[in-house]
Amino acid sequence: MRLESSDPAVVLVDCRGNIAAPAVTEEEDVREVAFAGRAHKKLTHLAIRPVGIVGALGAIGILLALRKKPQPAAAPTPQPQLSPTITPGKANKTVAIEAAGDIAMGWVMGTTGKYKDQTFKLKDRTVIGTAADCDIVIEDGFMSGRHCEIRKVEGGFKMVDLGATNGVIVNDKRVKEHFLVDNDNFRLGRSEFKFKSIFS
Repeated sequence: MRLESSDPAVVLVDCRGNIAAPAVTEEEDVREVAFAGRAHKKLTHLAIRPVGIVGALGAIGILLALRKKPQPAAAPTPQPQLSPTITPGKANKTVAIEAAGDIAMGWVMGTTGKYKDQTFKLKDRTVIGTAADCDIVIEDGFMSGRHCEIRKVEGGFKMVDLGATNGVIVNDKRVKEHFLVDNDNFRLGRSEFKFKSIFS
């Protein structure tokens, strides 16, 4: 059965789902639609006259195929964060980063009072306190004789409280032991220091 229409905006669909489309000129908007496993060229705005029940179903299929479907929005690509975010009003915390090698050298630097900007190089085992036999002797009435020890361990330095009455405060938290990270701030008695290190 051959279907024809004199109206160029009408598409006829027979009972087998076959489509009889009018000739298309270059000025008209043409779109390919897959229907019943075959590609067909269709005008974007067509009137469809189904022929029979199967033709009506075919016409519905064509309308659904021509309907524009919304494209899902592309999810934004997360960008790597190269530096820590600084939040106003909150104390900035030290952030550990992966280093290229082991710590070659560490030292502490006074940040307040009598010891401000004074540096003390760390050994494999450095005891800090008020006693004369300490490696780093600090004059502070709120420190213990042997206040704390900084030990060189695999991958860096570890600070250990030696039972000091006023304890060891690192980054505003009282600790018994703490693996030191470059720029950690710590308080012994009323004296404040900053840990610094160089990687090999």
